[in-house]
Amino acid sequence: MRLLGPIFAAIILASPVIAQNPDDVSFVLATQSGKTTFRLGEQIDLEFRFASGTSSRYEVAPCYPSRRFVGTSPDVFIVDPDRGTADPLADIPAQISGMPCVGVPLFLGPTPIVRNRILNEWVEFHRPGRYRITATTHQIVDAQSHVPLRLRSNTVEIQMVVPEAGWAETQARQAIAVLETSSSDDEIIRAGKTLRFLETAEAAPALVEFFDKSFRAGPDLRLGLIGSPYR
Repeated sequence: MRLLGPIFAAIILASPVIAQNPDDVSFVLATQSGKTTFRLGEQIDLEFRFASGTSSRYEVAPCYPSRRFVGTSPDVFIVDPDRGTADPLADIPAQISGMPCVGVPLFLGPTPIVRNRILNEWVEFHRPGRYRITATTHQIVDAQSHVPLRLRSNTVEIQMVVPEAGWAETQARQAIAVLETSSSDDEIIRAGKTLRFLETAEAAPALVEFFDKSFRAGPDLRLGLIGSPYR
């Protein structure tokens, strides 16, 4: 795996200069439920919250792609410090989803429009410690000029800790049991993500066994297998 530092530097240097956010647009980055402490290998759920005091001026694209489907994401996460972190998809060539985009753009207003993000899809943490996370995105468009804005969020701080003894093994066993027995799409998808983000020796055999058997979990299991240090 390549370290994040040079990757993010290349992304930032190749991107347009990050302009100051318009005064009437807010882009708030937050962790779901206010949680700030995570185990290494645990899923880190974030929210992008967009709002504006100007009606019918700024819109969110109807299809807001995630890193899971697009190799070159419209979103960038800057991690400080970046030592001990890596891009889990650095070895995958950029690819564009063939899924059609259907829908009507949503205009920003005073009530935030929320888009969920899983930080692990962009960043994997190899060392415990305190990290500051900032995001940029160009998924908000000025409806008057039809020009995408490059917005920069606030910074959130998270603490990564070493999992307690037996936690990773228990997570892997529970996810495997779901893939073997569950008929719930939501449970299967969550199990696939659990195995993908754990990056442990216990998760690796399950990634191999199920990645071509489970339609719902398959995409995450394939990416987990590519990114696994035990592949």
